[in-house]
Amino acid sequence: MDKIRIDFFDILGYLVPGTTLLIICWIAADSKVSSVWQVYDSIHAVDKKSIFIGLFLSYILGFSLHILGDFLYTLYRNVFNRTALINTSPLSTADKWTLIREHGEKHILLLERWYALRALAQNLNAISLIGIFICLYKWRVFGYFEWGLLALIFICTFVIFLKQAEAFHKVLNTDMQSVLVKLNLEAR
Repeated sequence: MDKIRIDFFDILGYLVPGTTLLIICWIAADSKVSSVWQVYDSIHAVDKKSIFIGLFLSYILGFSLHILGDFLYTLYRNVFNRTALINTSPLSTADKWTLIREHGEKHILLLERWYALRALAQNLNAISLIGIFICLYKWRVFGYFEWGLLALIFICTFVIFLKQAEAFHKVLNTDMQSVLVKLNLEAR
């Protein structure tokens, strides 16, 4: 490793979802936040040192969250979308990435972008699921109806992000297959 760098995937795949999860966990843990309307004050009471530490924790949370997001998406694909499981290629996904890295370097950036967007959607999907439970918990403890409404919004975002992850997955696989065909590394 010559140097450590933060790229598009790190920001979209890990930092944004990790920050969102950290904020949701902060809200869940803050007993002063009994109503949705108190969230703004709670978040803006954070000092600069905590923000710096929070960014580091956000990256770690996002990295860990990726496991849950990938699991939820894979579970969805296995249960509800059986056609996505059909792989007509004799190559594994890892083999495809390896071939493209070796022979089609100019295509990597585009494919990694689709992969990062899929990871973002998967991770935000996982955050939505966590948000549902936290909102229901807050509603049960404090009794403010807006937590229930926010839980409904998280249910909607859960479905939206799941569908978006599916769309990015299809584009990624289609583009990957096209690159392999273009490079004459795999037959149509």
